[in-house]
Amino acid sequence: MKTFNNLILLVVWGLVGLVSSCRLTDHVLPDDTNRRVAFTASDGKLYFVNANSGQRIWANPFATPTDVFLEPIFRGKYAYLPVAGGNLLAIDTASKSVAWQTSFMWLTTPVASTGGLFYVGDRTSRPSASYFGAVDSTGKATWSFNSQGSQPAVGPGILNGVAYFGNSTGTVYALDALTGGKKWELQTGTGFKANLVVGLQTLFVLPDDGKLYAFDVNTQNQRWTFPVVPAGYEAMTLDAVNETLYVVGADKKVHALNARTGAKKWEFGTPDGFARSPAVAENAVYIGGQDGKLYALDAQTGQKKWDFATGGPVSTTPTVANGVVFFGSNDKKLYALDAATGAKKWESPVDGVINTTPVVWTSKGQHTGFRERGGQATN
Repeated sequence: MKTFNNLILLVVWGLVGLVSSCRLTDHVLPDDTNRRVAFTASDGKLYFVNANSGQRIWANPFATPTDVFLEPIFRGKYAYLPVAGGNLLAIDTASKSVAWQTSFMWLTTPVASTGGLFYVGDRTSRPSASYFGAVDSTGKATWSFNSQGSQPAVGPGILNGVAYFGNSTGTVYALDALTGGKKWELQTGTGFKANLVVGLQTLFVLPDDGKLYAFDVNTQNQRWTFPVVPAGYEAMTLDAVNETLYVVGADKKVHALNARTGAKKWEFGTPDGFARSPAVAENAVYIGGQDGKLYALDAQTGQKKWDFATGGPVSTTPTVANGVVFFGSNDKKLYALDAATGAKKWESPVDGVINTTPVVWTSKGQHTGFRERGGQATN
């Protein structure tokens, strides 16, 4: 086992194997007057607002403004917050203080998995070495894997105890999520344009050749391809129950594909396009537009159900819980809408641009967030 500090990291927390089959559904949380919505903004603060009223509960700065750009992951009373400046913070939500922190060179999006905090890393002073690995809930390294390449680029996706990572040379590695042992590697191109997704025994990747590829995780055989250039790094959402993969393209459209065959089910576009992948709940697809609107689409047909206009681009993926859609806008407001009708329940102004997906949290420990449900990289 290697111990390493000063790595570029991709952090993950949650339920290994379980999130690989969950659907992005409307989570029903217990009645709790302390139900909160947590998110970060460009002012470097972690915010908590009341999920029922939108009233601010507290907001503390834990990073330099613009550094915080990742949503928190909750376990018990602790919020694990990766910040762009290179720290993983464990924040005690009761005392509103940092319980511990681990310093690295860079951190990126957390996703759900089990057994600890997983990450992928590379030290730029060692250009010939590219490390993937895992840390536990105290920030201690548990294993590392050297891919002998350039810096990590995508992942992880977690499926049945296997962690899938990709480096910037276009190689995907399948590693044992608990030990880091290599199961296989696959060359998919010369680099990646967006993060990977794994589910339905399939690995979905977007290399730099203008195509989406689907590979069988057991045989590594290619299943299908679809021509698309992603709109950004977080471009895919998998609805495993309905076997639909949603891809946000640079063509300013969201494409709904049959995840088994790659056949297009439908597409929906706007003049300004979309920046992030959608959330899916109760036969509806919710996606934020660069035109400042949140759109609700019929998951089967792609027809618009409703839209809601804000004062700036909606560049985050929404969260849906208890029939309510929570999302942030560049107009420095968090919104709560009725998921069925789009009617506004409340809006809550903050001091910076909301650049992360909201997480709904209760005092009893239940929580739901886009990545905690496995949507972006593990469903």
